[in-house]
Amino acid sequence: LVVGNSDIGGALARFLPNGMLDPDFGNSNHPGFLRLLGVGNYLALSDIAVQPDGKILMAGHTGTPLQFAVSRFLADGSNNDGPNFGQFGGALVPFGTVADRASAVELQPDGKILLGGTVFVDDITFDFGIARLNADGTLDPSFGSGGKATTGSPAFQETCTSMVLQPDGKILLGGYAGNGDMNDLMLVRYNADGVRDSGFGTDGVVITNVQSNDRGGALAFQPDGKIIMGGTTVFTNDDLVVLRYL
Repeated sequence: LVVGNSDIGGALARFLPNGMLDPDFGNSNHPGFLRLLGVGNYLALSDIAVQPDGKILMAGHTGTPLQFAVSRFLADGSNNDGPNFGQFGGALVPFGTVADRASAVELQPDGKILLGGTVFVDDITFDFGIARLNADGTLDPSFGSGGKATTGSPAFQETCTSMVLQPDGKILLGGYAGNGDMNDLMLVRYNADGVRDSGFGTDGVVITNVQSNDRGGALAFQPDGKIIMGGTTVFTNDDLVVLRYL
């Protein structure tokens, strides 16, 4: 499965092992892939997760203002899971800000859904944001504040790019924090209830400077509990960077 975006909205495709589009996925008009439109015919997709029953979760943002969005489709891509998930197979998460963009989705073992991304407080200030939904697409009020939580840093611009769910139920968000020009890598860890883990970094937040401009990307959690973060760093040239944390 591959998720991305086109000029008319989000797109999801499924490929066979030989790299050809799977003709049994999607519908007869577009065998092998789906095209999705969001609120106001605008939708950007960022990540996917597959449930144990084969149903597909797609996370991104849509609406006016932009909000976290998640859609659920049947395993064969023939239709959305409208009767069982959110409204018409999709759910929006309003943070009450000027715009929000989900960048990652994770599925908990109990079927609850985590969405991580960036919450834009105003045009120049933004924070990490996370939300948890029940299996039916409704916000889980037992998580954070009414199902949502946000975290900033001493900088005023925090961009979340990735998320990983630890085996113990704690949740890591990764990305970068900056002042509009230079950035440092940023990690935030939450307990399973959406409260920041005070035993991680400084009140749940870790900021790492590598060179003059760093951007965190993918996250991974090793079996020994160490954390891997990949990204880019800039001094005189653009370079890849990989860090490992205890």
